[in-house]
Amino acid sequence: MSDSSAAKPAAWKSFARGSLAAMAGAAVSHPLDLLKVRLQVQSAGDAPLGMLGMTKHIIAADGPMGMYTGMSATLLRQFFYTGTRFGVYEGVRDKLHTEPGNVPVWVKAVAGVVGGGCGAVVGQPAELSLVRMQADSKLPAAERRNYKNVIDALRRIVGEEGPTTLYRGCVPTVTRACIVTTCQLGAYDQCKELLMGLGLFKEGSALHFSASLLAGFIASVASNPIDVIKTRIMNQKPGPDGQLPYSGQVQCFSKTVSGEGFTALYKGFVPTFTRQAPYVITLMLTAEQLKKVL
Repeated sequence: MSDSSAAKPAAWKSFARGSLAAMAGAAVSHPLDLLKVRLQVQSAGDAPLGMLGMTKHIIAADGPMGMYTGMSATLLRQFFYTGTRFGVYEGVRDKLHTEPGNVPVWVKAVAGVVGGGCGAVVGQPAELSLVRMQADSKLPAAERRNYKNVIDALRRIVGEEGPTTLYRGCVPTVTRACIVTTCQLGAYDQCKELLMGLGLFKEGSALHFSASLLAGFIASVASNPIDVIKTRIMNQKPGPDGQLPYSGQVQCFSKTVSGEGFTALYKGFVPTFTRQAPYVITLMLTAEQLKKVL
C-alpha cells in the first residue's frame, strides 16, 4: 500500500477497494463493535457489565442475532466512510510524495487527517444511525426508537428530528476519523516499512498481517477516548427540560471525567481492540488482495 514507485491507481479503484475491504472487515467485527458501543453508553448509575456480561445480557434480551443489530447501517457506513477515506488517503499521499522510496511520516499523517475527515463527513448519517441502532436496547422500552433498518432510521431521523440531526456529533466523529485513519492506514504503511526495514518480513501475507495487527492496536489506544465521547453525544436524548445532556464534545469530556473518572474514557477498550484487530487485519489483507484485480 505504501510503494510510491508503483503505478498510481484511479481514484475510483481506491474507493472501490476500500469499500469492499471495509465491508468484509465489518462483517467479521460487527458483534465486537456492538459490544463496544453498549459498554461505552453505560453511565455511572448503571450496574457495570464487562465484555462477557454484556454479551450474555444482549443474547438474553435479543437472542443470538441481537449481536448483529445495526448490520445494515454498518455496511452502508463502511461503503461510504472507508471507501472515501481510502480514496482520499491514497490520493493525498501520492500527490504529496512523488519520489520513489518510503513515504515520510508527515505525509502519511496529513493524508490520514484529510482522508479521515472527508470519510467522516460522507459517512456521518450512517454512523449516527448505527450508534442509535446498536444502543437502542439499552434504553427503557418506552423510549426505544426501534428502527427496522438503516433506511428506516435515516427516514425517521429526518422526518421526526430534522435533517440537521443527521450531523449531530459530527465534530467528534471527524476528530475520531482523523485519528483512526492516520493510525490505521498511516500506521499500517509505517509498520510495513519498519518491519521490512528490520529484515523481519518480506512482502506478503505475513507482513500484511503483522503490520495490520500493530496498526489496529495503535488505532485503539489513540481513538478510544474520542470514541466514548462521540458515542455518548450521538446517543443522547433530551431530558425532562427539553435540553440535551451535552452541548458538545468538550462538555461531554468534562462531565464524563468529573463524574466517572479518567478511566471512563477507556470504557470498552477491550472490545475496541478485539474489534479493531480482526477488522484492520481483514480490511488490509482484503485490500492488498484486491490490488491484484483493481
